[in-house]
Amino acid sequence: MAHASGLTGNVAVAGMGTLTAGMRAWTLDYTAEALQTTDFADQPWRTYTPGLKGWSGTFDLIWDTGNALIPGAAAGTITLTANTGDTYVGPVLITGQSTSVAVDGVNTQTFTFQGSGALVITL
Repeated sequence: MAHASGLTGNVAVAGMGTLTAGMRAWTLDYTAEALQTTDFADQPWRTYTPGLKGWSGTFDLIWDTGNALIPGAAAGTITLTANTGDTYVGPVLITGQSTSVAVDGVNTQTFTFQGSGALVITL
């Protein structure tokens, strides 16, 4: 299996504000529910069937006065790109923003998002 570095990853948002520069990292959590279908005939094992899917994540950037995303202000579309060219695109709500200021580093921001519909994955 080949390994990939994160040197050229990217995050782009559309329809909900501006990200100007300083992108550093992103995470994506993709989940699917497992609905229990166990009945007496399945003993002693539990059985499951797929349920609803969901996705959420975060992205981190170096703080810049041009970055103008506001949590809860509007829905938009996010595109997450890995340096391999893999992309993850879907409708999101920005659900949170944290700003970090330290004496020994640059100011950073972390945004959290919640997917709201299908996530299109292109590998």
